[in-house]
Amino acid sequence: MKIYTFFTWYFSKQRKFQFFRDESLYNYRIRNNSISTTGNERSFDIFEILDLTQDNLKNVNIYSKVKDDFLMFVIVNLKYVYLRLNERLRNQYLQKMKEKYEFYSLNQVKKDHLNTWHFDDRVFYQAIAVSSNGIEFELNYKKLYYEFLANHYEGVIEQLSNENQVLAQKNNDLKEQLANSSIKNKFKKIVKL
Repeated sequence: MKIYTFFTWYFSKQRKFQFFRDESLYNYRIRNNSISTTGNERSFDIFEILDLTQDNLKNVNIYSKVKDDFLMFVIVNLKYVYLRLNERLRNQYLQKMKEKYEFYSLNQVKKDHLNTWHFDDRVFYQAIAVSSNGIEFELNYKKLYYEFLANHYEGVIEQLSNENQVLAQKNNDLKEQLANSSIKNKFKKIVKL
């Protein structure tokens, strides 16, 4: 947790960054007893980490500049931990997310920014707002998830169907052109003259 706080502070002080694609700037170790892998009570440490991150961003006066990205960062991390969380803790975790909802300014996510999020993060975010307990959250999350996919693929299917019709017409036009340009057809035209 302290190293993350350091990186937040350090990067906020920099005016320019240069990244080298072939080299890792920071490597994460996945340990058996970390908050992201255990799914136990330690997973609730994510709230302390998010609190510290938000405080650091505010202390270095860049929070307003990065607020939209921070809100997405919050949801991505809350979802990551939630999906690995032991089922017996999920209701408690949802209650904690709801307690922190306004503290993290999740009620201020801009719609145009929300539309840039991965659909799974969007649905997770929306399910938090409309759920009052863990069971309801699970149902809302799945419902919103499947609704999104159904709407998305309905549009994709319609688009592909239209493209398929255009391609079929082009194919028929090419067949007709080919038939009209064949040697046999040219010979028929000469004989008719």
